[in-house]
Amino acid sequence: MTDQPPDPPLDEAPDSPFTPVPVIRARHDGWSPERQRRFIAALAHTACVSAAARAVGSTRTSAYRLRARPDAEGFAAAWDAALSDARARRFDALFERATVGVLVPRRYRNEYVGSRHFYDNAAGLAALREPSTPPAPRAKVTKVTKVDECTAFASPFTPRDAAAPSTIPVRRPR
Repeated sequence: MTDQPPDPPLDEAPDSPFTPVPVIRARHDGWSPERQRRFIAALAHTACVSAAARAVGSTRTSAYRLRARPDAEGFAAAWDAALSDARARRFDALFERATVGVLVPRRYRNEYVGSRHFYDNAAGLAALREPSTPPAPRAKVTKVTKVDECTAFASPFTPRDAAAPSTIPVRRPR
C-alpha cells in the first residue's frame, strides 16, 4: 500500500472557511465559533456526525439543531462539504484495498512467519455501494402541539354530529 500522510488534528480549522452561527449567549458547553470549527474539522475527519459531536464535547441532537437554525447557512454548507470530502476519502481507501490489496501479517506461536497478500472484495463492493452525493436534506418538521392535534381531530365533525347523543350507542346495565 502507499504511504498516506497522517490525519490532521481535530483542532485544525477546515480548508474551506465558513461563517459560524452567531451565538445568542455564551455558554461553557455551547456552540462557540471555535467549537463549530472543530466540529466541522472532526466531521471531515470521521464522516460521522455522532463521533464528531462527541469529539467536541457535544451531542448529535444539538449539532442537528444548530444546523437547522435559519441563520446557519454557512455552517450547513461547511457540514455538507466536510461530509463530501470524507466520503471521497473513504471511497479512495476502499477502492485501494480492492485494487492494490492488503498485506496481513502471519504469526505462528506469537512469532512473525510471513505475510499474506489478498484483494479485499468486500471493500470494493462497499465502495460501489457508497453514494456519490450526500443525501438531500430532509424537510423541516414543524412542531405540533396538543391544541393542533385536538383541532385536527375534531375538525371533521360538525356541531350537529357532536350534539346528537342518539348516534352513540349506550350500554345499559341489567
